[in-house]
Amino acid sequence: MSQTELAALLHFSKSYLNKIESGAKPPTMDLARRCDAALGVEGTLVALCAAVTAAARQARASAREPVTANALPVPRQLPRRPRHLVGRDTDLRALTAFADGAEPGCAQVTVITGPAGIGKTALALTWAHGSVDRFPDGQLYVNLRGFAPAGALVAPETAVRGFLDALGVSPDQIPSGVDAQSALFRSMTATRRMLVVLDNARDADHVRPLLPAGDGCVSLVTSRNGLTGLVAEGADAVAPQLLTAAQTKDLLAARLGPRPLAEDREATAELVGFCAGLPLAANIVAARAATHPAVGAGLGISLGEHAKAMRETRSRLDELATGDLTTDVRTVFSWSYHLLSPGAASMFRFLALHPGPDCSQAAAASLAGWSPVATATALAELGAAHLLAETRPGRYAAHDLLRVYANELVHEVDDESERQAAVVRTLGHYLHTAQAATVRVAPAWVPVAREPLADGVRVEPIEDGESAKQWFEAEFEVLLGAVGLAAESGNDRHAWQLPWTLRTFFDRRGHWREMASTHRTALAAARRSGDATAEAFARRGLGRAHLRLREYDASLAQVSQALRLHERSGDRLGQANAQHDLALLAEQRGDHAGALRHARLALEHFEATGSDAARANSLNTVGWFHALLGDYREALEYCTRALELFQGLGDAAGEAGTWDSVGYAHHRLGEFARATAAYQASIEGFRRIGDRFYEAGTLVRLGDVQLAAGEFETAVRTWHQALTILEELQHPDTAALAARLEGLSKP
Repeated sequence: MSQTELAALLHFSKSYLNKIESGAKPPTMDLARRCDAALGVEGTLVALCAAVTAAARQARASAREPVTANALPVPRQLPRRPRHLVGRDTDLRALTAFADGAEPGCAQVTVITGPAGIGKTALALTWAHGSVDRFPDGQLYVNLRGFAPAGALVAPETAVRGFLDALGVSPDQIPSGVDAQSALFRSMTATRRMLVVLDNARDADHVRPLLPAGDGCVSLVTSRNGLTGLVAEGADAVAPQLLTAAQTKDLLAARLGPRPLAEDREATAELVGFCAGLPLAANIVAARAATHPAVGAGLGISLGEHAKAMRETRSRLDELATGDLTTDVRTVFSWSYHLLSPGAASMFRFLALHPGPDCSQAAAASLAGWSPVATATALAELGAAHLLAETRPGRYAAHDLLRVYANELVHEVDDESERQAAVVRTLGHYLHTAQAATVRVAPAWVPVAREPLADGVRVEPIEDGESAKQWFEAEFEVLLGAVGLAAESGNDRHAWQLPWTLRTFFDRRGHWREMASTHRTALAAARRSGDATAEAFARRGLGRAHLRLREYDASLAQVSQALRLHERSGDRLGQANAQHDLALLAEQRGDHAGALRHARLALEHFEATGSDAARANSLNTVGWFHALLGDYREALEYCTRALELFQGLGDAAGEAGTWDSVGYAHHRLGEFARATAAYQASIEGFRRIGDRFYEAGTLVRLGDVQLAAGEFETAVRTWHQALTILEELQHPDTAALAARLEGLSKP
């Protein structure tokens, strides 16, 4: 029997069977059952499939190869491995023992606790990098910033959303609410062997939603708190101790080599004492000395001169000492800071004003108002002094203790006008770059207002849609912090324009809770400044977020108020967009007549504004609601006009969506050939732009038409194409379509 004949007999597509035959996709029990029934072999292939699946699972376990079933990605999120770790052999062995001794059926959790600067993160990452072979399905990492001095901590819903993104879950598959998202994360990790590193947690509640479920998973949690709640629930605990004097000396020797220390034992002992047993302090001392390669050789700055400089610095800071390690270690910071060049010292202070958690080189240039060359020079010097780390290529971050110290300095050394100018430049950098990026991903989008570009601001170049997406993803946490910084610093125009500019990104990526929170900030800023236009935009953004979160009453209240504000100001484009949002809200509530009424009002306003892109979208919306109400000929008239505009604009996404509406109307009119042609045009368009989810939806509707036209086998093949896409996307609709296919019987 040929593959074509078998595909027709089983009602599977030939391409799907070819993927299974070639090994690109694993066999499924559903396929095995269909083969058994079609070939009359009474369960033979079901048993064989079970055996093959079990053997493959065992082979993966033995070879420790990534599990690639369902085409799930294998994330590799661990930051760079620390170069020097001293005095932690016992702790590393304990982590391994805990992982080896995990109770069957339970995911293993270990808490690493201790004071700031003790090296919790370095310990976790060193063990993690040395144990990657244990976790072939990937490693996830998040810095929860539970004790960060600048910016809000990373909320559990934000962190789990990031994990779901890393596991390849598309935004439309992600449920609303942290409990549902956490449940989905546990489901996706239930059969996988993964490492999850939860760095800098504030308390047990901060991490519970982020713990995986599979007994092949290990979670490492670092925190300054003891997290006794997790320990009481069965988590193991490791508490790294302060380094001994000998261990501190070993760490300095690992960084500097043994010779300088041996040649000046008195200075070495003094520096060891200054480090107070904190690895962070020892690394900074070593990094400062390492910038002078002739240390101990009679040239440059000697180790003794380093000790003398620190001794003098310490005497100036005695009044600040409290006996708390997190305070006394400022002595080490100050010593290193005072050896910086003026430019690097200024950059160190200004970085305390950045919303964090990390900063690109372009953003640092805007913050300081410097050239790229001067910025790169200062950042390199700070990195060499161990006051800054390049966490990823081109992105820099400082330990939160260093940020506390830098924040003290910037308020002592730099006056209010200098600080405010740096903040305004930073906000301008993110606002103008975000506007450029939004235009790349949504060409029809027009900034509501353009804040003047301050002197010294450098906008990052955004070349195309892909680079725009990458920029938004890289700056996600920073942008959230920038909105808060704008509000806290009294820059209300930035505080409402930034959320509005980020709305498209938030909406497409499914960050609806962040969309809601930033627009609440925008609304407060707009009302403080008495800007009615800003208030209307903030309320529309908040209304859209409530709509996506299915909080319909709240959405109606916000959009209705925005509409009234636009009406008072005579802003017809604003009125059109508000009416369009009200139409979407009515559709979600099942009020198709109300949706059509709002859509027609929106179209009237869009017609008056002269925006072809907006008119085309609105025409299709009106046509769609006519179709839902059974006015199929009327629907086709509007959709045909929309098609002409989209084709003239070269808007492939709008054209594909409109062809789908046209196909629906023709189907309901019984015009199956026209419906088929329209759906095929829609599918081709979605394939061109790479929109797999909408392609699958149109394939399902195309199959409906084919079934209605009596083309049973063709319809089944089409639905299997849709099912393959939904399976690859791990979409919730997969089960329903699979069940539908399972229950089919040929008429």
